[in-house]
Amino acid sequence: MSDRSRTRAFFDALAFPARLLSAGLAEDENARVRVEQDAYVLELDLPGYDTGAFDVSWDDGYLSVTATTDDRSYENEFHFPSIVRAADIRATYDADGGQLTVTLPVYGRRSSGGATAERGAAD
Repeated sequence: MSDRSRTRAFFDALAFPARLLSAGLAEDENARVRVEQDAYVLELDLPGYDTGAFDVSWDDGYLSVTATTDDRSYENEFHFPSIVRAADIRATYDADGGQLTVTLPVYGRRSSGGATAERGAAD
């Protein structure tokens, strides 16, 4: 199998669970997920919160997002495949745009064509 074929096969494997995940996101009109070469990116439209209002946590394949203010709250849980590198999950909130972005890096081939990381157990 050529290097290009292996890269395409890995990307297809990464994209397949995302299609299933996207179907589950239909219940949450605030949420979108996209697949990048080395990560899932979850975008949530949640305007009107302060950065400190968010709690983002990972537990055995589930990403939990909660946000609370004095007058409202948001809570949802999203399931991701076991290829997510839990220790490297990062969340940022753009208060001006009202968007929370959670980047979930995955184990596997890097987009630079460099070494392949070994898949390990999620925290």
